Amino acid sequence: VENLPEKEYKGLSPSQLGGCMRSHYWKIKGEEATTPPNTPALVNFQLGFHWESFMADAYKKAGILVKHYVDGEEEVFSDPVTGLVGLPDFILKDKKGDLIVSDAKTVNSKYFRYVSRYKSFSDWVKDKNRETTQLLAYAHLLRQNGMDIKYGHLSFASKDDGFVGMEFMLEVTDEALDPVIARALRLKEYVDN
Repeated sequence: VENLPEKEYKGLSPSQLGGCMRSHYWKIKGEEATTPPNTPALVNFQLGFHWESFMADAYKKAGILVKHYVDGEEEVFSDPVTGLVGLPDFILKDKKGDLIVSDAKTVNSKYFRYVSRYKSFSDWVKDKNRETTQLLAYAHLLRQNGMDIKYGHLSFASKDDGFVGMEFMLEVTDEALDPVIARALRLKEYVDN
């Protein structure tokens, strides 16, 4: 994993959009990271890719997989207005045929004990702003590229035993998309200027 090429940012990344704008800005500008991911973190990224493949097979067998996007093998989606560039993990469809953008996260099994401190599920979702921002940014990208995405789906699975300990769906509405698009436009303005 130490010999794998570093990720190159060709625009605003949905996976980074909900995090620190300054860090994201410097990644886009190609600045070398002062604290790059260590070897265990790089291995964890690879485990995430393996988990995605496993989930893609499961979604396919369930008859809900529309597309599994594989980094490095697919053309990325882009939106020149917001500057967003990237690929989601999956496009799924529900029983009605509505399209769902889906992202699979892998976590340590202790993560599920940590989230039990929240009083309600909606409190936890609010605190997962980085992940929901990523999901909505992908929904926006896909909509700008001709797909009528109705929902976002996020799942968290334990890297220790494959247990999917938490997942949720959110409806993709203009109200939900507005702050995500505004954040992207703000960061794009910084990058452009």
